[in-house]
Order: sequence, then C-alpha cells, then structure tokens
Amino acid sequence: MSGKLLRITPCLASLALFAQTAPVSKPAFDVASVRADNGAFRPSAGAIKGGPGSDDPARFTVVQVPLKMLIMKAYEIEYDQIQGPDWLRDINGHRFTISATMPSDTTHRQFQLMLQQLLADRFNLKLHEEVRSFPGYELVTLPGPAKLRAWTPGPKPDGPDPANVRGFAVDSEQFPLVPRGMNICRYGGFVGATVAMKVTCRRSMADFTKDLGRFVNMTNGEPGDAPIPRVADKTELPGIYEFKLEFMATYNLAGMPGRVPAASDLGDASAPALFKALEKQLNLKLVKTKNVPVTMLVIDHADQTPSEN
Repeated sequence: MSGKLLRITPCLASLALFAQTAPVSKPAFDVASVRADNGAFRPSAGAIKGGPGSDDPARFTVVQVPLKMLIMKAYEIEYDQIQGPDWLRDINGHRFTISATMPSDTTHRQFQLMLQQLLADRFNLKLHEEVRSFPGYELVTLPGPAKLRAWTPGPKPDGPDPANVRGFAVDSEQFPLVPRGMNICRYGGFVGATVAMKVTCRRSMADFTKDLGRFVNMTNGEPGDAPIPRVADKTELPGIYEFKLEFMATYNLAGMPGRVPAASDLGDASAPALFKALEKQLNLKLVKTKNVPVTMLVIDHADQTPSEN
C-alpha cells in the first residue's frame, strides 16, 4: 500500500502546483466594440447606461466618455482617487464610445471584472493601488444611543433578484436588497441656489460615510468639481441601517459661487445644515481630522488609442 502511495504522490504534487500557478481568467463581455470618438458632441455624449440591474441588462453602452470615467465605473471609486496623466480626463481629444454585450443574469461583481478586463485589453491599462492620508472628517457617535433604525433582511424572494441601491443585480458579495425608493432625493431650489435635502437610504455605516462627503460639499456651497471630503467611519456600528436625514444645502456646478445657506431661505427654520442635522436627527457627529486613509489608483500606463476590435 505504501508503494502505491509513493507512486501517486508526485502526480498529486504536480496537480497541486498547477492549480496554484494556473492563471485565473476574468469574466469577459460576449462582444465588445471600443473606439475613439472625438467628432462633434452628440446629444447622448457622456452617457453610461445599461448593464445589470438596468432596463437593458444584456447591453452596456458608453458614448463619448473620457477614460477616467470608465476607470471610475470599472473600479467604483471617486474621481479624485485616480492619479494619472491629464489626458485621462480630456473631453476634447480623448473620448471613447463602447458597446458591449453580456448575459442578462450578469452580477455586479462579474460586470466590474468584465469592464476592468476590457480596459486592460484595449487600452493596455496598468495600475496599482496606494493608500494615502488626506484631511477630512471622522464620523463618531454622541453620548447616548444613535438614532438609527437597524435593518434586518427578510427571506430572499422567489424569482430573479431585484436591483440593489447601485442598480445592479444582487449576489452574495453585495449588500442586502434595497427597494428602488430607498435613494437620495433633492427637493426645491435651482443650480447655485439653496435646496432642501431629504435623504432616505439603506446603508452600512461605511457606505453612508461616502454619501456624507458629498453632502459636506453641498452644505459648504462648494462647486460641483470640488474634491470630495473623506469621511472615516469611527462609530463601530455594524450592520445595515435605514437613514432619514433632512438638511439645507447649496447645490452648485463648477465655477458658480457658493454660500452657506440659511435655514430661513425656504421658510423652514427647523431644517438645520448638515452638521447640526446629523447631531439632532441621528445623534452622530462629524469631527475634523488630518488623516483619513484613502485608497488611490495610480495609472502606470494607458494607451491613448484603443486597440482594434
């Protein structure tokens, strides 16, 4: 018996080595067309639509979009988390149009990997991650219980999964199901004017802090292209919560002057700005800090012209 085991062992070892070293293929689109599209701007320029969770789940379409926006989509990061050459965000001479198809039951994670692989194949995209520290805020709890409603998932419904808050089909790697109505809503005002924000969402605390960075800019009247302040979750609150928050903000586009709004602007003296709203409505507080760790994507190489289809 021992002789047989000795003869089999080398084979098993080679199979184990092969399993460890064999490349793992990433999911890929069934068909994908990528081309430079620097002609006259079309009415649909800047559009990124379709894919899992949309009304066209088997097709992904991009029209005249710079590469930086495609990287944001593929890796689900913010605009200012990408460091690379200026041409990545050039909307005048480096715009691209993509049409791709995939199975209609593609999950969120599979879609991400498909798009990442497409950028690597067609643009020879190479990148690496770096963690850096930036000034920002820490979200902490005030004395006493947080005014949050914890959410407990019910039984999974029969049939196809509905879309989650990001608009993608749900799989085991994602957060629990979120009704389509659980989103961020803006009411009243115009661009550059004071608006009353009503936020209803279902999030983990880590995801909620990402929303808060955008809200800080709006509260401070920052232009739309201002860097998003980073918010670190220091609440140590696990799980998913249903957030309801109302505050006054100034909604601006790039280059438009901002101002800190007064609650009286819309005749609602009970609606505070964001910082006070967090304390009063959720018993949470934003505290300034000099060190918020942020994962950056550093672009090592990217071709300015995609390879042929």
